[in-house]
Amino acid sequence: MTYEQWDTVADAVNPLMAIVTLGLPLVTHSRYSGGRLAFYLAGVVSMAAMYGLGWLDARWYVWESVGMDYSTHSGFVAVLVVSMWLWKRTAGVAAAAIGVAYAVLMLYQRYHTIEDIVSTVAVIAALTLAIHHLMRGQDPR
Repeated sequence: MTYEQWDTVADAVNPLMAIVTLGLPLVTHSRYSGGRLAFYLAGVVSMAAMYGLGWLDARWYVWESVGMDYSTHSGFVAVLVVSMWLWKRTAGVAAAAIGVAYAVLMLYQRYHTIEDIVSTVAVIAALTLAIHHLMRGQDPR
């Protein structure tokens, strides 16, 4: 495949993952406390926090100050993977596999470095996990 074709594949990953994440609670059952509403609300807050952190980074150059780049692409998929994982573990495993494949594609296309991807995913995954737990009334420890 050409660079442009792989670029089209990469552009489709986050929207398709978002659709699956939104549909997952409608077609599966979960032990997620608070149910669908809490799940969706925590997902929206997590996504807003991910974009908010990107906005702050664009102004304060946190990632750039250590020679990296904040990866909104990676942050977006991290919110979805963590959310799916919390709703249904089997869906989370599949989502994580897609996330890893997406990271490999971003590296191949030279969108980001491994450091950009790992650092962004680590921060956003932890933030998303905390938001989900707090919004369900649970201590994230």
